[in-house]
Amino acid sequence: ALLLAQFLAGSIAQAVGYAGLLLFVIRAPGNREEARWRPLERALPWIALAYTLLLAASYGSLFGFRTETITRLGIFAGFLVAAAALAILFARRKTQSPEDYQRMRWVIWGCSIGLPAFLLAELASETAFFETRWGDFTPREDVIGLLYLVNGVLCLFVFEALRRPRVVSVMIPLRRVTILGLCLSLPVLLLHEAVGSMQGYLPGWAWLLIGAIAIFFITRLHEGAVHLADRHFNRALDSIEENLTRALLKAKELAEIDRILAHEPFERLKLASAAAFRRAGRNYVRGASAKGWGGAAESFPPETPLLEPLAAGRPFALPDRDDAGATRLPKGLARPVLAVPAANPLRCYAVSFYGPHASGTDLDDNERAMLERLAANAATMYAEIENDALRAEIRRLKRQLKNATSGGETALVEKDS
Repeated sequence: ALLLAQFLAGSIAQAVGYAGLLLFVIRAPGNREEARWRPLERALPWIALAYTLLLAASYGSLFGFRTETITRLGIFAGFLVAAAALAILFARRKTQSPEDYQRMRWVIWGCSIGLPAFLLAELASETAFFETRWGDFTPREDVIGLLYLVNGVLCLFVFEALRRPRVVSVMIPLRRVTILGLCLSLPVLLLHEAVGSMQGYLPGWAWLLIGAIAIFFITRLHEGAVHLADRHFNRALDSIEENLTRALLKAKELAEIDRILAHEPFERLKLASAAAFRRAGRNYVRGASAKGWGGAAESFPPETPLLEPLAAGRPFALPDRDDAGATRLPKGLARPVLAVPAANPLRCYAVSFYGPHASGTDLDDNERAMLERLAANAATMYAEIENDALRAEIRRLKRQLKNATSGGETALVEKDS
C-alpha cells in the first residue's frame, strides 16, 4: 500500500511539474501575465489531471496488465509538453525588452537541451523502447545518469538567467558547459571501466586516492581548455584592446583620452551607453564624447553615494535602481552597469561608466577586464599630459621671470649711468 501511494504521489508530482513548466514558459522571465496565454493558464489544472491519470495507469503492470504502451505514451506526452514549451518561448521572445530577450535565450537553450535529455533518460530507464529487432540500443546506466545530470545542470542554467536582471551572451556558458562535458565524459568512463576490471586488485583507500587525483587532473584539463577556447573566441576583443592602447599612448590632449575611454568602446563593443567623467576642479565632469547620456547627469560631486567605491580604485558594478534619484543616470537599456576608475594609488583622474550591449547582453568578464586595463593606461596618460602641461607652465614662468629680471637690471644700469 505504501509503495502504491508512492507511485501515485510520483505521478501527481510529475504531472504538476509539466503543468508548472507550461506556466513557467508563459510567464518567464519576469512573472508577467499576458492576455493571449490566459486560456492556456486556465486549462493547466485539467492538463495536469489528464497527465496524472495517464501516468497512474502505467502502473497497472503491478496488477498484471500490459502497460508498456501506456508508459511510452506518458513519456512521449512529456516530449509534447517540451515541444509546446519551446514553441511558447519562441513566440514570446519577440515581445520582450532587449535584456529580457537575452534572458529568454538562456531559457530556450536550457529547455532545448535539458528537457530532451531528461525525457530520453526516462524512456531508456522506464521502457524497452530501445530494444529493437536490430539489437538492444538501451544506453548504459552511467550514460542514463549523465543525461539526468545534463538536465540538472541546465536547470541551474535557467535559474541563473532568471536570478540576474542581465545575462551575458548565451554562447559563453554553452561553450563552457560543452567543454566541461567533453572533459568529464571520456576520463570518467575510462576510470569507470578501470574500476570495474581491477576492483579486486586494489584496496578501497587506493581507489579513493586515484579518484582524487583524477578529479584534480580533470579540473586542470577543464581550466586549460576553457582558457584556450577563450583565447580563440576573444581574438577580436584582444585586437580592440591593442588598438585602443596604442591610440592612448599617442594621445596629446585630455579630451582625446576621454574619447578613447567613451566613444571607442561604445562603437567597438556595440554598447548602449558609455561616458567618461574627468576630474575638473572639485567635480567629475562628463566629457563631450559620451554616448547614450542625453538628458542625464553632466557632473558628479565626489561625495555622491554612487562614487563611494572609487576609493578602492577598482571597477565596480552599479545598482540596478537608484532609490534616491539623485544621480540622474540614463534610463532603460542605457543605464550603466559598470564603473571603471582611471586611477593610480594616489589619485583618481576620471571614472568611466559603461552600459550593457545594445543587444541587451551584459558585459562579460573578458570585456570588463579589458576596460579595467584600458583605464589603467588612461590614468598613466592623464598624469603624463598633466605633467607635460605643468612643465610647460614652469618653463613659461621661468622665461617671464628671466625677462623681468633682465629688464630690471637694464633699468638699474641706465639709472646709474
